Amino acid sequence: TEGTYSATNASVSCTMCNPGTYSNPGSQECYDCGIGTFQPLVGGFLCENCTAGTYGIAEGQSTCIECEKGKFGTATGAQDCDECQAGQFTDDTRQTVCDDCQAGRYTADIGQETCLNCAIGKYENVGGATECMECVEGRYQQFLGRTVCEICGPGFYNPNTAQTACLLCGNGLYMPTYAAP
Repeated sequence: TEGTYSATNASVSCTMCNPGTYSNPGSQECYDCGIGTFQPLVGGFLCENCTAGTYGIAEGQSTCIECEKGKFGTATGAQDCDECQAGQFTDDTRQTVCDDCQAGRYTADIGQETCLNCAIGKYENVGGATECMECVEGRYQQFLGRTVCEICGPGFYNPNTAQTACLLCGNGLYMPTYAAP
């Protein structure tokens, strides 16, 4: 019978194959499932490919391993998982795709579980960013994870990039309108 074997002549019964192995009718032994495949049952006769989001690293596996956070797997029968690219992440296991970081967040490295907020004085207005941009002269940003920089208002100015506040015009000076970028 499939999933059993008999190692000797004139046997009165067959032995069931262990999980991670299989046999064909008339077999004298069980065979390990190949790398990237598994067999979860006692008496199994067919190994299955690991599903997308999982992988197998050795012969004779009874289960597949889930892709870790920060990694994904698109193929069946895989022997490893791929790392998410910079600007992307997965915050769960067994994923088949990575998500882009939201606007205002980024990842500079591959294989990340989360995205980082843009620092104060910086912003990012598109998803999937690998870095945040500095606020230009005449603008500022005082909060983390923002998608735009604020414009310095009348009576204030900012001569530098990546600033968290605008400067007050001094005695005898003025800025009648919003600062130009």
